[in-house]
Amino acid sequence: MKSLWDYMRERKLSQAIRCSLENFGEFDYVDERAEGAVRHVRVFPLYAIRGISYP
Repeated sequence: MKSLWDYMRERKLSQAIRCSLENFGEFDYVDERAEGAVRHVRVFPLYAIRGISYP
């Protein structure tokens, strides 16, 4: 996750998708190194990647 946070900080992104072996989920992270920016991450299991629809 550290690399995802670093990438989001560098690109000034507020949302991301993470694909993993975990179940569906989502969480927010307050990035103190980026003046309290809130980062939102949605987690998709690998079997569900085909159905990802993100605005």
